[in-house]
This record gives sequence, C-alpha cells and structure tokens, in this order.
Amino acid sequence: MYTAHLDHHGICAPGQPDPICNGAIDDATGIAEMLEIARGFVALRDRARTVVFIATTGEERGLRGAQWFAHHPTIPPAQIVAIWFARVGVPSATLWQGFTDAAGSKSRGEAAFREFRKNRYHQPGDGWSATYDWEGAAQMARTQLLIGVSLLDGPPPQWKPGAPFKRRARN
Repeated sequence: MYTAHLDHHGICAPGQPDPICNGAIDDATGIAEMLEIARGFVALRDRARTVVFIATTGEERGLRGAQWFAHHPTIPPAQIVAIWFARVGVPSATLWQGFTDAAGSKSRGEAAFREFRKNRYHQPGDGWSATYDWEGAAQMARTQLLIGVSLLDGPPPQWKPGAPFKRRARN
C-alpha cells in the first residue's frame, strides 16, 4: 500500500500578492511520485498481491486522513502487508532523499533543504518551477517501486523483536 497527501493550506497569506500555498514540493511531488509508482505496477501483470494507492487529506492538520484510514481500513488489517501505518501494527517505511550530490558533497543539498524549509515550506513560495532538477524525485520513485516489487510475491516484512509498534494480533 502506498500513500501520499494531496491537501495543502490553501490561502495562507491573506492580503499578499500571491496568497496561495500551492504545495508544489510539499504535497504535489509525493502525489506525482505515487502516480509514477502506480504506472510501474500497471506494467507488472502477474503478481500474487494487490497494490493499493491512497491519496489522503487533512495531513497538514495532524495526519487526519492517514489516521482515519489506519483506524477504519477498507481492507482487513491482516491482509495489509506493508505501508506508513506503524502505529496500528502494519510494517511501514518512510523514505527521504539524501543530500549528497554526484561529486560526494552534501553542502549544496543541505543548503537547498534549509532554504526551502525556511523560505518556502508551507508558504506561497512553494510553487512549481521549470528550473527544478527532478532527478532525485525520479530516483526516489524508482526506489519505492522496487521496494514494492520485492513485496509482491515474497514473504511479508517482519518486525524486529521488541519493536514498539509490532502488531499484537492479526485481525
């Protein structure tokens, strides 16, 4: 199961020339990556497991959509092999892009991340730009697709002994 959120803050800077928080990086890239992963799975016709994609809302206000689905799943929890719902006992993973560039330097990537968080995160400046280098997002989507492919026919992931969110009993 893959999830991404598609909500954002809407009008977040009333009275400004551009008052809308578009959420191009924080939100839209996650949805775009999820759609590309779905496209990859469509090409894999024979698989033992079903892959589910969920776009949630209310995430910017406390993960409301994800929490709702986690506590009211439309699929029996025992049938969910893996996702982002560790708190209800489902093995989960959240991946983040690193900062190291092809030359092995982290400074440019770290500086870009700090600039985004300070000046554009949840602000009108989080808009799309033709100058963005999307290769990192493409690599992340490929990695997430490959992780999912590894779960199609193989054994489900297992919790480490003593893991805090280990499923107590399968429903």
